[in-house]
Parts: sequence; C-alpha cells; structure tokens
Amino acid sequence: MLKIFRKNERLTLSPNIQIGVVIENPMMVDERLPVPYTLSFEIPDTPENLRIFGYPNRFGVHEGNKLFMASESHIDFGPIPIFNGTLSLIEYDKALKITFKGIDFNESLKKAMFGKDFGEVIFEGSTSLFDWEDPASYYYHYKNWMDGLAYNLHPDYVAAPIHIKTNNSAFKWYYNRTDARGNEYSRKTSVDREMKSQYLNCFNPTEQSFLFPGSTSYSAPIFPLFRLKYLINKLVGDKLENSPFDATEMRDVLVPTFFFRYWNEIERVLLSSPWREDPGYLKFEDYMPDFPANTFLKTILNLFCMTLTAHKGNFVITHNKDIFASPVVHNWSSKLIDNAKPSTIDGQTYDYGFSDPEYYKPDENETIETVATVEAMRDKSFNLSGTDDSYNALFFITETEQYFVKSAYYSYYLVNGNQEFELVIDYEFKGYKEPEAKTEIAEQDKFNAKADIKQLYLQPAIYWTGLGDTENKKFWVVPRWDPQTPTDTKKTARQIRPTNLSLLLYAGTKTVGGLSYPFLSPYKNDNISLKWEGDDGLITRYHQDFKNWIEKPRLKVKGSFLLSALDLNNLAITDKVHLNGRNFFIERIEYTIRHDRIDPANVELIEV
Repeated sequence: MLKIFRKNERLTLSPNIQIGVVIENPMMVDERLPVPYTLSFEIPDTPENLRIFGYPNRFGVHEGNKLFMASESHIDFGPIPIFNGTLSLIEYDKALKITFKGIDFNESLKKAMFGKDFGEVIFEGSTSLFDWEDPASYYYHYKNWMDGLAYNLHPDYVAAPIHIKTNNSAFKWYYNRTDARGNEYSRKTSVDREMKSQYLNCFNPTEQSFLFPGSTSYSAPIFPLFRLKYLINKLVGDKLENSPFDATEMRDVLVPTFFFRYWNEIERVLLSSPWREDPGYLKFEDYMPDFPANTFLKTILNLFCMTLTAHKGNFVITHNKDIFASPVVHNWSSKLIDNAKPSTIDGQTYDYGFSDPEYYKPDENETIETVATVEAMRDKSFNLSGTDDSYNALFFITETEQYFVKSAYYSYYLVNGNQEFELVIDYEFKGYKEPEAKTEIAEQDKFNAKADIKQLYLQPAIYWTGLGDTENKKFWVVPRWDPQTPTDTKKTARQIRPTNLSLLLYAGTKTVGGLSYPFLSPYKNDNISLKWEGDDGLITRYHQDFKNWIEKPRLKVKGSFLLSALDLNNLAITDKVHLNGRNFFIERIEYTIRHDRIDPANVELIEV
C-alpha cells in the first residue's frame, strides 16, 4: 500500500491516486543536474491534509509563499521505503495539488554564487586600534590569520600571489607627465601603490608574510583561494553523502577570487563589517563571482568527469571511471515483460577543453628561442649597447607550452630637468601552442565535455621585499589574471564581479633570490594536472573510459520490466543491469505508483 509522509505525518490519499515517476541518469545528461521527480498529483482536502499543509484554504494564513515551500517527505510502499525528498504544494482547488522531488535542489542554487552563504571569519580586538603587534588590536589577529594562509595549512582556503594584468604591463618606477603650462616632469611610483594595482595577495618573501614594513607597515589585501571541497560542501550542504573532493589529489584544487564587495585603494585590510564596528569580520560571499551556483557545480563535474546523483534523500558524487569499473548489480532478465526493442546510438565526437583558450601560431619566418621553463626565459641574458638600443625575442616554454615575447629597452625620466634612464623589461604572453586538430567524423554529433573555465597563465612579474624596495627590479613567476573589461565606463575592472570561473593548484613553494614564496600553478602540482592531454592529463586520468564509450556506437534497448518496491528501493540510477547476456546502464526509467500496486516500469537501457 502506498504511503506518503510530510514531515513524518502520513497524508490521506485517494483510492485512485496515480503518481508518475521519472528518473534520468545524470551521467548521460548534458545540460542539467537531474533528480528523481514525479508529475503533479492530487490528494483530497480532508481536515487532516489541510492541517498538515497549514490550511491553504484560509486566506488569512498565507504569508508570501510560506505554505508552498518544499518540506521534507518520504514515500513508502508497504514497509519498504521508495523515496526520500520533498513535497511542495502547487495549488489548492477543492483538492491539494502536490509535486514530489527526490531531492530539493534548492531554487537559490540557480542564483549567483555571491548570493550564497559561504561562511565568515571573525577577528577579535578593537578596530579602532591600529597595531599589528598588539593582541588588543584586530590588526594583530588579521595578520595572524592571513600569514597562515600562505603555507597551505588551513583546511578551507589559502592565499598566494596572483599578478594582475594592467594597461601598462611593463613595470616602470618613473612615469612622465606634463603640467598645465606644458612643462614635462617625472613622477616616481611607490611600492604600496603598485601592490594595490598589480597584485592579489602580494607576498613578502623576506618576511615570509603578507606584511610589508616601512614607515608604516602595509598589509597586502587578501583574496582567498577556496578549496573545491569547501565550496561544494557549502552549496550542497549536509545532503552530500559521498564526494571525491575529499581525496588527497583534490585537496589543492583552488577557486581564486578577484573581487571584494568593499574593496578600495585606501584600505590596508578587507572587511565586510561596518567601519570601526567591533568585532571586525569577513563574509566570504563578498568575494564570490557573478557565476550561477548550479553552473559552477556542472562545470566542476564536467571537468573531472563526475556524476552527481540523488539517492535515498542524499547526494552522491562519483567519478565516471568508478561507475564504469563497478560490477553489475542487478539481473533483470527474468523481470522483462514481452520483448525488448533494440536500436542503436551512433558514436559522438568527444568535444573537450577549456572555454575561450588563447592560442598563438608563429609566422613561418619568426625566430623562436625554446627554453624549458618560464624561469629559464626570465634568466636569459641580453645586451643593450646603449640607451637607444632594444631587445626583443620570441620564446616558447616547453613545460607550459606558452609563447612569450621578452623585450627590454631604456625609458628616460627627468631629475632636475636632466634626463636619466631606467631599464624596462617586459614579458608579453602571446598564447599557448595550438593543439593538434582532433579527428572528427563527418556529420557526427558532438558530446559537450568542455569546461566553462577561463584559465590563468604563468608570468614573470616584479616583486618587492618592503615598502622601501624602490630601486631593484626582481622578477618571480606567478599566475596572471586578465580582468574583464567593464561595460560600465564609470567602474574600473576591480569594481565589477567577474562572470567567469578559474582554477589554480597550490603547488608548494618556489625560491627566488634564496627566499621562498607560495606558488600557484594553472597547470599541475605533484598530485594532479589541469592539462587535458598527456599521461597525467585530465583525459587519461578521469575521462578515458567515458570518452571511449561516448565515441563508439552503442546498443539501446527499450522494454517494460516488473520491478517490485524492494527492487526500486535497492536501485541507484548509475547501477549496471544485466539483461539477456549483455550489460547495460539505465538511461531513463518511468513508472506509475498506484494506491495498491506499482505498474511495470518503462526503461531505456544503453549497453556498457
């Protein structure tokens, strides 16, 4: 007998009730994250049902959409649980029209990530006391918090330097200006001004800190990089039963942040709390991009070839390679009613990669200097014969497959009306080596395995060891962020929320001038690679089994099966099914639950 419970209270059902259930395998769905669901059904407006749903027949009790919000429920058939999920009241018209979902995939998940609660950090101490060394000041607690983030010790996020591409990418200490009378003069920039415009999380390798001493100490504003596990757990919540992001290899996959709601060029620290309000605090949602939360989930699952399923009221995330490696769970040969209807599915081209990659194809007559690493390009010497001479060379980096133009020239500046000269060194990223064209079969459909991710690239960039470090030009290698151009001409690039997503890997530390700094890689670390190709690439490590399956022609079978309540209770949508000597995945299953029985299920199967 069918039983439906809302918040553990049993509903009164009509004897002729019919609930149509449709379940789709999300491993085979490109555009969304499906969950088990039903068509709408009706229950009678008995006094007990009206009470359980808060008396929707009374206008006076309605407050917004309160009575129509989803609530915990479960469906049983006799003593056997069938589904856990939520019930939502759709409409009341002499009967209660209801919809059941196997999991309430909250509507807010369709909204941008900056509208979600990602937690906060609170700093003790007075916000009115400016002292980095006094425990009574919140600056002291902020410094202790931010410095620990450089060493990959925090379980949820880290901080490390990211360079920002500016209009004037070649760094110069001196800039020439003209006053109102047309007289030319030169102005020297400062370390703290350049840090604000050129860096996220600028690090001081001398102090091993994000603090830069000078006449007054300056803190680099902190833009955390969040671990995937942390963000996904926050989005899905305690419904997430199992996740590969708990694995060691996934720990250091990071989502960088480039925006802060209250960022300006004056503040030394970033806070969400009102000015001088104690205690100071940071809300992480203020860092988040204008990127839909559900699209974020789909993008990450696509990148690492994972499937998110709803099972018995919870979410489970599984690598597709583990689904393919799993044994057959069910034998449905004896459950088939009449004959199955076979057909075929053509193989598809597995279309993978990142969105909008930057490729560069050198001209045939260009001279290319090939070096192993970005550091090797940085350290390549050159000679200028005089202040009118210049240097320009095209480099190819084999480790990262990047093309750069390294250039050097002298730029003049004025001191008491006399010309002095400053050596300027610039590194212009041209693009990546264009990959070999994938073999495509004419008129073959494409399976979209692309990840909507805008990757950063490695770049030699200037660094400093203190506010007084205003003479030498030292370059380290860090990722570079190219901000989006704002559509609002009244705003700078730093004042708009990014609408794209990037990933970086914490890759330990690098050494520059005998000093270490935390290093982020857009490509790989010791545990994982974000490159698609190669022995340790994403295709080989995660996608290969699924890719091979998509590319080959497959047998598809439709049939009706007599499945009991126990069969349905034990079924996970990604389980393998044996039928008449061959093994299949379930693509779609549809059946109707009545008051006293479960109708035969119409099932679509695709051969493993």
